[in-house]
Order: sequence, then structure tokens, then C-alpha cells
Amino acid sequence: MKLIDKLFAVSLSLISITSLVVTVTGFAAIPLPPLAGRILALVNLLSLPVLLYSTVLSLKEKLASAKALAQKGHGAKPLKASNVRPAAGTEAAPKAAAPVKAAPPVKVTPAPRQGSKKKKKKKKK
Repeated sequence: MKLIDKLFAVSLSLISITSLVVTVTGFAAIPLPPLAGRILALVNLLSLPVLLYSTVLSLKEKLASAKALAQKGHGAKPLKASNVRPAAGTEAAPKAAAPVKAAPPVKVTPAPRQGSKKKKKKKKK
């Protein structure tokens, strides 16, 4: 295992353990002494930059090895123009047909309201 991978694994493990301790003590309602909380926070603060640094170095290394393989001809082969399909939605639009005539306007009449007639009350004798 390379040094970069070891740094990544150790820093990720430390972050996981400290987060787990803080979460479990919070759920169990166990008061964490102030000194222990500060130590856990310090471990987290020191582990995060190491994790970031090791991640960046690892990605740079993988990118460099991929470029080297591509230069040697071991990567993906370049596409020929005859094998390339246009991306979805970029195909040429079909030729426009003859213009369509607009339909004549339709006259719309509103429906009568229901219940608009007042009912007459019957008089009692």
C-alpha cells in the first residue's frame, strides 16, 4: 500500500471514530467532558486537511497514469466520423411542409347558470 493510501485510510478512520463517539454520547445522553470534546474536535480538525491532501494527490496520480496510458495507445480509441451519431435533440430538423391554414374562430357562448332563478314561495291559507 502506498503512503498516500495509508494517509487517506488513517485520516478517514480517525474522522469516523471521532464522529461516532460524539454521536453515541449525544444519543445516550452521556455528558462528554469538555477536555474530551476539545480533543475529539482537534483530531477532526487535523484529520480533515490530511484527508483532503491525500485525496488530491491520489487523483493527480490517477490522472497522470491515465494520460500516460492514452499516449501509449492503451486508452479508448478515437472515434471515426462515420461511427459518430449526433447527440439526442441535435438532429437536423425535417424540411418544413406547406403552411397550415388557420381554422376559423369558434364562437363560444357561456352556459346558463344553474340555480339563478328564484323560487316562488307558496302562501299558506
